[in-house]
Amino acid sequence: MGEFILNLSPHRYVKRQNIIATLPEVLNRYGKRVFTLFDPRMRERYGASVTGALTTGGFEIIEGVLERNCCVEEGEPWVTRFLESPVDLVIGMGGGKAIDLAKWIAARLDRPFIAIPTSTATCAATTGISPLYTPEGIYRHTVASTPPVLTLVDPGILITQPKRLLAAGMADSMAKWIEAKGMRKRHHRRIHSATALSMARLIYEFLTRKGTRALEDLEKRRWTDTLSEVVDICLLTTGLVSTIGGKVVRVSAAHAFQDAFIGLGSRKDVLHGELVAFGQIVQMVLEKTSESLVQRHLILYSRWGLPLTLAALGIDPVRGYFEAGIDRMLGENSPIHNLAVPVTKGQVRAAILRADALASQFLPLS
Repeated sequence: MGEFILNLSPHRYVKRQNIIATLPEVLNRYGKRVFTLFDPRMRERYGASVTGALTTGGFEIIEGVLERNCCVEEGEPWVTRFLESPVDLVIGMGGGKAIDLAKWIAARLDRPFIAIPTSTATCAATTGISPLYTPEGIYRHTVASTPPVLTLVDPGILITQPKRLLAAGMADSMAKWIEAKGMRKRHHRRIHSATALSMARLIYEFLTRKGTRALEDLEKRRWTDTLSEVVDICLLTTGLVSTIGGKVVRVSAAHAFQDAFIGLGSRKDVLHGELVAFGQIVQMVLEKTSESLVQRHLILYSRWGLPLTLAALGIDPVRGYFEAGIDRMLGENSPIHNLAVPVTKGQVRAAILRADALASQFLPLS
């Protein structure tokens, strides 16, 4: 038997109204000197509340703001500062990039990390990895980081998020099954990987049935059981698939497309899950999925308001970076190699263009 290591995270997941007011109570065990890294918009909205609550509780607060991207260049100055003047814990508050960078900083400092997600666009708040980018937003690689000891979820905050963020998070969660199902034959006999695969399928089936309703509830600012469950899926259950699946249940072509084109020709404001959604259609074409099933996904994702053409993503297939992006998709460490069969550059290019054509044919373009 080979070595088996499973690092589960988070240690605790707490969903509670007015979570900021309870920060002194829940954080007291970790120490009193706190570094909090904010998404800039979230600092504007919640920074004073977080700082006020912690200061009242006797904490010393150092605030930081994500200026550019989740990149080494942005995190290293904080690491240098806190190696000289240590903090007791690190908090990340915002979307995926602010949380991922805070996790990376916590790992470099060997300090506990607490996540306060303000969007459901990714499962960053519950995983022990950090995707790193260039300062300009081009994906570099993913590294192990500090898993959160605590993930704090406030319905009062998440009910205010734009529908676009929830839609992107649901698409990212759907990808767990779409990408991992091809690994069933290889890994179904290992109980932890079989468990992760089963969870991925349950996520897929639940979101297919109830994702549209959750978006409608969010639009009406109603915190329903359906919306609450979908929030937990995006933030927690999707992350658990990654951690329980370990090195076996992995991402594949859909995330390879995201990794290749984020920051490389795509719109500056494009979301992780939006690129992954289109990447799922690309993967289905590569796997020769029936056109009727591809159409069903396109219709569902259209209802969710996801951008499903290259033009909607800001990608121009006649520009030079398009070929560079395909080369990145086929790089040595790309997750596209987790597909059941190897693919060529010509096949990948054809699949991307076919996915674009299908979306253009069956969906109304905005």
